Amino acid sequence: MAALLLAGCSSEVVKPSGGRAGSVGAGGRADGVGGSASSSSGESGAAGHAGDGGGGCDGSPEVCDGVDNNCDGVVDEWAPALDNLCETGLLGACAAGQFVCSDGALVCTTSAAPMAETCNGIDDDCDGEIDEEDPGVGMGCDTGDAGVCGKGESACIGGALVCVPATSPSFDVCDLLDNDCDGTADNGVSCARRVFVTSSLYSGDLGGLEGADAKCQAAADAASVAGVYRAWLSTDLEWASQHLNHVGAPYLLVDGATTVAADWDELTSGTLQHAIDLTELGGPPPVGQAPTEGAAENTCLPGAALVWSETGPDGTNQPQGYQCFDWTTTQTGLGASFGVATAVDASWTMACTAIVGACGSTAPLYCVEQ
Repeated sequence: MAALLLAGCSSEVVKPSGGRAGSVGAGGRADGVGGSASSSSGESGAAGHAGDGGGGCDGSPEVCDGVDNNCDGVVDEWAPALDNLCETGLLGACAAGQFVCSDGALVCTTSAAPMAETCNGIDDDCDGEIDEEDPGVGMGCDTGDAGVCGKGESACIGGALVCVPATSPSFDVCDLLDNDCDGTADNGVSCARRVFVTSSLYSGDLGGLEGADAKCQAAADAASVAGVYRAWLSTDLEWASQHLNHVGAPYLLVDGATTVAADWDELTSGTLQHAIDLTELGGPPPVGQAPTEGAAENTCLPGAALVWSETGPDGTNQPQGYQCFDWTTTQTGLGASFGVATAVDASWTMACTAIVGACGSTAPLYCVEQ
């Protein structure tokens, strides 16, 4: 009966679990027990392991070679070199890498992708430069220091944002600022400034503000009055308050004793302690040729010690624009505004306006030490 059943079976054998398929030999069995041919096939099946991928599975420790060395059904899942640090050959933060197993070979891959640069001592964007583009660099900041040293600008130093003073300490000068950063403005220096009215008379063509400044400086130099002087004068584009330094110290006449104003704030308050009624030579202010044309609209009285101005008591220009085309012409059709050198109220700088015919007349200048 057994011989009959055997004679009726197919010669194909189902591959057993863990082995390779073998053919049935004479007098043998599909499980490898019996004849020599089937026995050989059966031994091979007994030695086989799941997932050997057609060879290489020998139970040895796993390495990165595309083979399931340790016969656990997973290829290259771990190797001693995996996760070890390596150099990728890239720049900056991208230079550091780790080994990974890819297609049966160890590959050094970067452990950091390029990022926006920040101030941290690292080349975040992997371009070979460190901390070059942090958005916080160059922003205004407070250093915590006194005086002009208090204002700073952020800089990246040593991998950290630091507030660096925008201005270094210097000697104090008379400018209402603590230039030496010791906590006190204008200390240890003599800050008094001198003012005078010129002994010379000029037409409305002063050569602009630059020419007027030159006339003030020439008058001071000729009289040996030391210092740098500019004209108290305004144009459409530049006011006296913008043209002159603001000093937090007394303004004196050239006699060195008479106070005109305690400081810039009082000079521009509308009321002086004393009129600016001394020239650079120490004499009285000159009286020029007053405007005579357009008498009906001329508010300037003949005989007054008129001074070219076009400037209000606060140092700003007057909106009417009466300044001989920014002090560059004697054209008779243009007007000008004047102050009076003998006044202590607001009329010292804005006393009257001659709407026409003023630029051909003559008057002195106020000159202020800087």
